[in-house]
Amino acid sequence: MKSNVFLCKTTSKTGYSKNLKLCIIKSIEENGRLPNINIKPSTLQYHINKLVSVGAIWKIGYGTWACDRDKFDQFLFKKELQKQRNVGNIRGHGFHWKINIPKIPKWNKREEYFKKNNIKYIRSSEKATWEGQRIIINNYKCWLHNESIVIYTPKGKSFFENTAYDAYLLGLNDVQVILRRLERLLKANVKIEGKYHIRACKQHYGKIKDAVASYYNNKKEKIRCFNKKGEEWLVIDDSFDLDETETLHPISARNDMDNGIVPFLNDLKEHLDNTGECLTMSGLLNICNQQQKQIHLLTAELESVKFPQEIKGLSIDRPDYVG
Repeated sequence: MKSNVFLCKTTSKTGYSKNLKLCIIKSIEENGRLPNINIKPSTLQYHINKLVSVGAIWKIGYGTWACDRDKFDQFLFKKELQKQRNVGNIRGHGFHWKINIPKIPKWNKREEYFKKNNIKYIRSSEKATWEGQRIIINNYKCWLHNESIVIYTPKGKSFFENTAYDAYLLGLNDVQVILRRLERLLKANVKIEGKYHIRACKQHYGKIKDAVASYYNNKKEKIRCFNKKGEEWLVIDDSFDLDETETLHPISARNDMDNGIVPFLNDLKEHLDNTGECLTMSGLLNICNQQQKQIHLLTAELESVKFPQEIKGLSIDRPDYVG
């Protein structure tokens, strides 16, 4: 039977608060009950009330509780964001990294290594189209396959920069730290010719505090855009209360943000600053439609005009003199 006693040791007051809330969440996840911690009941109740208020935990019966880990991660993310100053307005997150690996001795016997060294792991499900084992390092889910490793950046972890490319570089540096820890744990070298071969197979970039996103969020409308192949590449929602316009195509998300969304929105802002005129999408479409109508009218007028082939013996097809 699992113990319901959790130890929360830390030196800072802020760290203690965060760690205590995590203890509460973990206890409910594992036992469906509040943790047995040697602290003042009033202090424990304060943190319970806080988690209840954000929807991270709730009571379902006598002494029995349930929790929503996603809501807890969102709560921690918002708290962390409030502490940051002068952060970039592009948020990189939701990264899945694929790392190609060389031939590693006894790699096909890694489960034996896990068992021998008491490393917790789970196998891929029977329904999966691939085989592999998952281990967790610092909340990063690491899937080990025969020819590659896939690492999931934890939910709620974000990288703020002024461009999507710079946010990508922060995420790339972050996953390399996990890779080095993974190498030490497995006593293996996953580099190919001295270099990590890493590719982002999933990536999201959000433009935070965006006026367009704020407009649609206030109207309680969720915007989703798909390309010609039916692949979703842009979404506007309010999942983190950030008024975020987000690009999320697995291949083009970074380019969509830096070379598509940001320049377009900056042009709209520059037009407003220079002319005082606020261009909206409906306004732009109306202008395009009016121009198209004018083109059709002009084309019809030109087609109705009959040009004589010759005027007073002068051919319009061939000049009399070129000099």
